[in-house]
Amino acid sequence: MLAKAAGWQIVGRNVASLVKPPRIVHREMRVLSPDEVHRLFAVARGSRLEALWRLAIGSGMRLGEMLALSWERTDLAKGIARVEVSLERDPQRGLVETEPKTRSSRRSIHLSPSVVEALRYHRAKQTEERLKLGSTWVDSGYVFTTVTGTPVNPNNVGRRDFRPLLQAAEIVGHVRIHDLRHTAISLALSAGVSPTDVAQMAGHSSVAVTLQRYAHALPEAPRRAADAIENLVGMD
Repeated sequence: MLAKAAGWQIVGRNVASLVKPPRIVHREMRVLSPDEVHRLFAVARGSRLEALWRLAIGSGMRLGEMLALSWERTDLAKGIARVEVSLERDPQRGLVETEPKTRSSRRSIHLSPSVVEALRYHRAKQTEERLKLGSTWVDSGYVFTTVTGTPVNPNNVGRRDFRPLLQAAEIVGHVRIHDLRHTAISLALSAGVSPTDVAQMAGHSSVAVTLQRYAHALPEAPRRAADAIENLVGMD
């Protein structure tokens, strides 16, 4: 399905996966408030990657997972996106599709109506770009591409697109694209979504991982649990 073009290639197997990785150090997360999310969406409206930011907040997908998402794995009619690979930048080989980090990372994502609408608009604009370029368009099949149809380099998105977006939205502090994933997960938990459901959405290896990393989003959980029991059994 994917054609080769100058400067990039898709490799079916990531040999780096054979090497035992070092212990992962989790950096402090920066979770956007609902007001900051609204401001981000407001300044992103009509931009070329608006659908990417809405998908990040609406699904909790990792950047590499979103950039590897193809139209073949996206069913807008059913509101489903299948996460099967991730797009990463390899210093020696360029852009490569890699296997998910864990078995649970391979999952189906439910797309909200607003995300589906953004993706429909994005697909229409991408079709216009393809028709304008004609035979020079590279049909990579990805949802998110460069203006010529080639895959998007994950290393460039933050500097070229995300930082200016944050500045326009007047969002201060050190915010990474990965913090949009943290924001999605935190907001879902704060809204009372079951940690089990959130863990499946995020592709975590277990619910324990979700609870350990996002305990800050559940300060009211003990009170809600006590109130729920009270409502069910009451007091004699």
